Amino acid sequence: SLWDSSIIDQQFVKCVTKPCYHLLCREDISKNPIVKENLPLILIIIIHEFEHAPEASIQFIQAVKHYDNNSSLLTTVLNSLSLDYQDTSLAIQLLKEICQTNFVDTQVDNASAKTMATFIIDMARLDPHIIQTHFHQIDDLLKVENHHIRVAALTALCSVIEKLLSSNDLDDGQRKMRDTLLQILRNHVHDVTAFVRQHCLQLWTSLIQQQKVPVRQYLRVFELGLDRLRDSACTVRKDAVTLVMHMVLNNPYFVVDSTRAQFEKGQNDAETKLVELRQELEKLNKNKKEDKKMEEKKSQSDDEDSGAEDKTVDEDDEMNVDNNQVNI
Repeated sequence: SLWDSSIIDQQFVKCVTKPCYHLLCREDISKNPIVKENLPLILIIIIHEFEHAPEASIQFIQAVKHYDNNSSLLTTVLNSLSLDYQDTSLAIQLLKEICQTNFVDTQVDNASAKTMATFIIDMARLDPHIIQTHFHQIDDLLKVENHHIRVAALTALCSVIEKLLSSNDLDDGQRKMRDTLLQILRNHVHDVTAFVRQHCLQLWTSLIQQQKVPVRQYLRVFELGLDRLRDSACTVRKDAVTLVMHMVLNNPYFVVDSTRAQFEKGQNDAETKLVELRQELEKLNKNKKEDKKMEEKKSQSDDEDSGAEDKTVDEDDEMNVDNNQVNI
């Protein structure tokens, strides 16, 4: 052929995607129902069939930076690729682009950072294996100045713990990674931003409620909650109280009923169960005594029968002796 087929594919992809990306740069495009329905479908097919994820991720980042209103369209593309096509190429490329993005503390970049944070959380929700595989990139996001990105990174790591690293049969490598992620969550309870500290405490509360925290680390987490009760931010103190409360309620060593009525009900149930057990025990003891008596009677009967047989044998022997003497 005169041209390489890949060149033709590239030109075709550019021809189709260029107007799509142009539409993404319009503020009112998400309000158009026809475009809102068909634009994501076109991008999904192009990304999946023609390996367009690297270019698409760059265009998405640029579009979100300037036109945050269209982020819902991009989220639709990301979700559909992951759920309908099991294609994680866009998610991986987006994660790489987000890590390389320099978010300046301006109103525009703050809005785009919120959208990027949503992307990160969606990735973790759809496929936590992506976050686990690209852990070092997520770890780099924890050093970003924008607090929305840091919260999203912590939320993604928390999703990995909840869905992949919470079972009892983890190998040494998985257990080590879980402990590393928990250590990161502990560190960011002392983050410089109250917004991050607050959300980090909320993540800990979620882990406690789902019983995803190893028992041996309960005391350390409890001390974190107590320490944050003295935080300078009211919102952080509020979430610290919530964390401490749930740690008490979900203590693995004992159960605390939240109301007196529940406590009394539990006590009554326990007493009823105790009475039933006592009745069963008495019944078992009674049956045991009856069985013992039956065995004793049977033993006596066997002894009497044995004695009678011995006596009969002796009499027979005497009769035989007498008969022998008579014959002599």
